[in-house]
Amino acid sequence: MAHANRGCPGGGSIFVKIGGVGAWSVATPDTRAAMETPVSKERLAELHCFTAIILLLLAAGRLIYIALCATPLRPDIDPLLQDIPIFLFGAYFTFIRFHLILALLLNGVALVGVSFTGSFMASVLLVYSGRHLPMTDSILAAADRLVGFDWPSVLKLFDRYPQMDWLLHLAYNSIFPQIFLVLFALALTQQAERTYRFIVAMNLALLLTFVIGVFFPALGPYEFFGLSAADHPNISLVTEAKTTAPIAWLRQATFDTPMPVPEVGLIWFPSFHAAAAAIYVWAVWRTPAIKLVGLGLNALMMIATPVHGSHYVVDLFAGLAVALVSIAVAIWMFGLLRLRRQPIWSAAGSPA
Repeated sequence: MAHANRGCPGGGSIFVKIGGVGAWSVATPDTRAAMETPVSKERLAELHCFTAIILLLLAAGRLIYIALCATPLRPDIDPLLQDIPIFLFGAYFTFIRFHLILALLLNGVALVGVSFTGSFMASVLLVYSGRHLPMTDSILAAADRLVGFDWPSVLKLFDRYPQMDWLLHLAYNSIFPQIFLVLFALALTQQAERTYRFIVAMNLALLLTFVIGVFFPALGPYEFFGLSAADHPNISLVTEAKTTAPIAWLRQATFDTPMPVPEVGLIWFPSFHAAAAAIYVWAVWRTPAIKLVGLGLNALMMIATPVHGSHYVVDLFAGLAVALVSIAVAIWMFGLLRLRRQPIWSAAGSPA
């Protein structure tokens, strides 16, 4: 049974007591509207199990794919093993001593660990799977020109304002910390269903990025235009040409030398940074206290991605499309779950 002490009409925090355990939430007059109707223990368990099954199936698929690829690379299940204690604590606050905020936080972190399992290695091996396809840099660069985007000129523009470099670095590298920040915000505002929709949407975006990306192998504009540090003396870029050696190793498929360590992702089209940015903004949009912060941070991440991520701008357009599809499918999936729980006939004998 959930109780909320709303005896502060002028503002302040709301004391939420769930299942006999008290916890201060961060609800204020601004965030109060974002809070969903408190879910029951049974509903939270249903949301969690539904999401966990989806993510475990996706993780299993990634691990099987990695194992089937004829390369020396092997799947890494450490994130999954490290998740076990968090899963157990989350299960305790979900099924035994029900505590909505702690359950959402722990379950969310555990499910993110499942999402990470095999993800980076699978993204690397997509280059191997698409090794027989021609590089698409010339096509992507032509598409950029078609929309009026001149990559070398944009790099020169960034180089003219080195004082902004630290901020753009921070925004670009925020892609993974933001996952946990969004989970924290959604849990503290008790947006249970939105928490699980967010996690599923991120995993669907990752899946779509993988499936599409294998057909668009590329080296990226930094390598395609033959650029070097001399072309941007005032700023340092995150990606630069760091992907060239790992991509060459995977496409040659001889494996007679150790693989050069990939320091960054090897998928260009679509951009997962762009997809993630859109999903983050959608996830926090019903949380007024932070939605503008989320919008600003992710706008900066989008601005930084072409240059710091060595992405063609059309990669970003494709990433936004991936985000829209992933959000729509996640909403549809949880809608089906909700529909399944509704009775076909009402108590009066008419259709519900």
